[in-house]
Amino acid sequence: MAESVLAAFKRFDQDGNGSISREELAAVLKELNPDFEDATLHQLFSSADASGDGQLQLEEFIAWIFAEDQQLSFPGAPSFGFT
Repeated sequence: MAESVLAAFKRFDQDGNGSISREELAAVLKELNPDFEDATLHQLFSSADASGDGQLQLEEFIAWIFAEDQQLSFPGAPSFGFT
């Protein structure tokens, strides 16, 4: 499973700098669902970016995809099937 999580992180980290920007997250989510709303993206990213630095690090990404917290798993949020 660790390899799958890392592969998903790398798919989001399009420039390979080791973090996921809001723009990178938006690009992948809109590829998965062209109707993904900007307001939902903003809520999702803000909830997942625990450090508040505007980037999702691997640890934050892992916490996000395995979250059971309602703030992170609201309707419209993607499901990656890792849990």
